[in-house]
Amino acid sequence: MIEFQHSWSLLDEDHTFFIQGFKVVELILSISAPMGLKGDPRMKNENYDQNVILNFIKDLKIRRNEKDMVFYADVINCLVSRVYEVSEVDINDLSTEYTDLLCKLMSR
Repeated sequence: MIEFQHSWSLLDEDHTFFIQGFKVVELILSISAPMGLKGDPRMKNENYDQNVILNFIKDLKIRRNEKDMVFYADVINCLVSRVYEVSEVDINDLSTEYTDLLCKLMSR
């Protein structure tokens, strides 16, 4: 989670909790497997198959708004759901530590 938060903060310079949809590629490549593709064996070769990235992101089914922006909570929800093979993560099931951190980040 810390790695995700750090990577997101580098892409969301205005701290809006939204990034352009195309930045999801950079985000996924900067987060370690299994949540992202950094360190994934399929990515070791410099000539890796771009379809790996495209399929990874497509399978996440991240919602985008009318401006092609993605929301922090939607992206983290999709990534966690993928790792734990659940259809959706209910915010009520998150630990108090995580929800407190999320509230702190959103109040910035």
